[in-house]
Amino acid sequence: MHGLLLIYNVFLIILYCVPLLLAFLIYCKGRQNIYLYTALLFAVFALDEIVICLTEFIPWFSSFYKRIMFTAPTFKTIVYFLSFLCMIKIVEWILHCSLPIWLYIGLVGLILFLLFIPGMKDSSTKLWLYYTACSIFSIILGIYGLYHYRKIPNEQRTASANYLHHLLLLMVIAYISVICEDSITLFNPDSILYRNTRSISEDCFRITVTIMMVIFLIRKIFALLESVPENAENIANELPVSDTDFNMDSNPIQREVSKDDSQEYSKFYLFCKEYMLTPREQDIMLLLLDNKSNTEISEELVISLGTAKTHIHNIYSKTDVKKRQQLIETYKNFDA
Repeated sequence: MHGLLLIYNVFLIILYCVPLLLAFLIYCKGRQNIYLYTALLFAVFALDEIVICLTEFIPWFSSFYKRIMFTAPTFKTIVYFLSFLCMIKIVEWILHCSLPIWLYIGLVGLILFLLFIPGMKDSSTKLWLYYTACSIFSIILGIYGLYHYRKIPNEQRTASANYLHHLLLLMVIAYISVICEDSITLFNPDSILYRNTRSISEDCFRITVTIMMVIFLIRKIFALLESVPENAENIANELPVSDTDFNMDSNPIQREVSKDDSQEYSKFYLFCKEYMLTPREQDIMLLLLDNKSNTEISEELVISLGTAKTHIHNIYSKTDVKKRQQLIETYKNFDA
């Protein structure tokens, strides 16, 4: 039995490290904060699992951890805080929104509540309140994310938003299950599922989310690889020397935008910087925002139609959209 439990723990640690590394690699490639938050989230999952594994196999550590949980559950509180903060940032980034201030205030209130709980008398109720408070916040976050997703018109929903919708729905269901599980196991020490440091429902949720994120991140990596066209050498000949650098000042089109509307220029600059658009892609982005056709773009920039389509495909890949209207909506909803 101990051997199977050890294999299970090692499996979870390795599993959590896979999206951690994939997300970090993508972040290093494009410097998009969502992948940094994703990597941090799974780093927290992996660290939490390592501690749980130690409690299950090292008796003195298990006793120490139990004593800490009843007196000052600092580690577990930090785990929940970082997890929730990363989830909030991921939801905001994918749905292109700013979650209400009351949600952040609620997170601070939750942390204060978790730190206040150790002052209560040691009992199963104490642990139940601790875990249930975290589960309720997870449910609230999931419901609010689903509510905001529903407000987005179907034609404006990106692939990432659809993926997030499934994850949020899963999170709501999973943490309702966690509350039910804790309500049974924490008040029944003789139960085979008696909760010490591990929740079966939470493990199932994390495993499912991890597998879904691995699939999503692998697809994203392939999309980034495919964004390097086969005719890259021909395209390079059509680009200015500065096209390998992110330099807005070198582009006459951007300078014109700056003269007409400095605020719109700032938004455009930050948008291009956020999604790592090259100067040539910035040129095309402006023309796409002006509803220019592919043919008009190729004629205005004096490039072949195939090259124009390749750049447009790269812009779609970087901004995670599938068609022009989604790109325009993503730009309109971008918070500069």
